Amino acid sequence: MRGNGLRRVLHPYINTRTYLSVLFTFSPSINNSKATESTLKFAVTAGMVKVQPVKVELSVNMEQLVQQLRRHIEENLTEESFFFFFAVFKYKKMAYDKLIEEQNDKIMNLRADLEKLLQDAMTAGDLPEDFVLETEAELESAEIVEDDAEQGVHRVYSSTLAKEMTKRQEKTHSTLPTKLLSQLKELDEDEEEEEITFDEKMYVFEGESGKLSQKDVEKEMQAALDRMQKTNRGDEMIKKAVSVDQNKSNVDKTKDAMQQLAGTLAAATFDPSAATGLVIVQYPEEEPAVFDTVAVNMDFSRMNKQELKDVCVDTFDKIEKNREEQTKLQKKQQAVVGHLVETNEWLFNTLSEILNDKDEKKS
Repeated sequence: MRGNGLRRVLHPYINTRTYLSVLFTFSPSINNSKATESTLKFAVTAGMVKVQPVKVELSVNMEQLVQQLRRHIEENLTEESFFFFFAVFKYKKMAYDKLIEEQNDKIMNLRADLEKLLQDAMTAGDLPEDFVLETEAELESAEIVEDDAEQGVHRVYSSTLAKEMTKRQEKTHSTLPTKLLSQLKELDEDEEEEEITFDEKMYVFEGESGKLSQKDVEKEMQAALDRMQKTNRGDEMIKKAVSVDQNKSNVDKTKDAMQQLAGTLAAATFDPSAATGLVIVQYPEEEPAVFDTVAVNMDFSRMNKQELKDVCVDTFDKIEKNREEQTKLQKKQQAVVGHLVETNEWLFNTLSEILNDKDEKKS
């Protein structure tokens, strides 16, 4: 019925029990919109139709709009004004980027200082029992709440730090207790007090003949073993932590060390030319592998469609295989890292127990 008036379309259905479904399309034209609006008003006021809107959709002809904008720019924008606006835009963009970078650096520095202060306060144990990081107004938007019953510390992080804290928690597998940190600090101080002052006498130099004196080497080796026995506090703790047998006597240790020293000296003073029945074979150097230039540099212009298709299929197959191998290697790497993390946690826990036992014995 396109082209007929709306009155002619609705006239046969006046005063009849007939339900009509009519789709009205409003044109952007001013004349059509006025005529359609007046016709609808007449139909509604005359009681011929009951209007019940079902769906209203507004569509914009984007292609026509883009063409109009392009035409307007080409007519009104000259080359000089274009370069001027482009320079202004580029300058503002550089200024905004610099401002954003400075703000990000400032935020990162402030967060690093805050984390350092928190870590120092936690290590020293100066935090109050009910410690709150943010104000009460910001607690409503908090996303992370950590309670440490052993330390009596209550830490609340607002939503501004929530994302960063979650990322840090995913990367950090284990955290050392504060007590263990203080004990390790005391252990380091004790080791610094017992540290040996090294001098030139501990080093062995070549004599006038250009050869090492075996007696001097054995003497220095014995002195080094004596010093190791005096400063083996950390070694004993680690051996005890990993359940290593410590029943080996000092005489056996000295014998093993001397045997290793004798083997090292024999290997150092070995002269291949003086040995009898020894033939020195010199192997030629391997030539660098020459790759097939056809396989590396492919001339796609000389290939037909089937050859190009085969090359693409082979390339995609190789890419998929490399992806699968990379995924397998990544899984293996994650498993190894997990085992190392578990081992480190076990070692630190064992070290903490040893230090606690020593503190109890001292007290």
